[in-house]
Amino acid sequence: MTGHGYWVVLRRGDVDLGAGFLLTGRFVVTAEHCLRDLPADERDVHVVFGDGVVRSARVQTRLPDADLTLIMLDDRSPVPAPIADVSSVDDPWRAPCRPRPTDPQLGGQVVEPETSYTCEGGAELTALQLRTDTVLGDYSGYSGGPVERIVHDGERLIGVLLEQYPDRQEPDRASNVLFAATVGEVIDRFDQLQSANLVNAFREKDSVDELISFGRQLMEGSDGWQGEAMLNLDQLASIRLHIARSVVDGAIKRKLA
Repeated sequence: MTGHGYWVVLRRGDVDLGAGFLLTGRFVVTAEHCLRDLPADERDVHVVFGDGVVRSARVQTRLPDADLTLIMLDDRSPVPAPIADVSSVDDPWRAPCRPRPTDPQLGGQVVEPETSYTCEGGAELTALQLRTDTVLGDYSGYSGGPVERIVHDGERLIGVLLEQYPDRQEPDRASNVLFAATVGEVIDRFDQLQSANLVNAFREKDSVDELISFGRQLMEGSDGWQGEAMLNLDQLASIRLHIARSVVDGAIKRKLA
């Protein structure tokens, strides 16, 4: 696998398992089938960045039905996490991760930015339907890498590449239609990535004082999340706003009850 920046190679021993990429400063996402050679009870892997830096990591959650896996780095990432975004019809896209230096880079247009798609594992996903201008007939090796929307000031992460669609006239070949899970779908699938889960415990507090105290604890704890490179500044600001709103809303409801 070749590349640089936030996309990575997942490795076990001397064997490259497949591609993945940073979603936050500590979490790496990949397609589940990229880990087909990793035993179900094996959790430890290495994450190799494009500049050769290697970090130890541990598989957190494998979702075979949705073809997604979440991996957590043991230490902070040496590179920043990407800026996540959504796409629109006809947006140009690219998949920056290539299986080998001799392989071409994929790119094309977004056909559907949010379509319901049943993947091979059986789960129904919110997916990007992509058209690629790079007609290869077989896109294996590209799965698990990021899909970026090309904008005037760079690129934005919009999904994780999962599946190729077969050519109906030549079933042994793939068409130029690809599917990728959206960033929103990935976040919804993993509890570790949902900021809302950080404040679910508010519902269990019996008084306004307990509610406010718990909110303060979360706020104070959030200072360490950025220090550990688990979240970037935008994500941290969003979570703090969510916590603050939850405290205010909860306190009002308690007083009115």
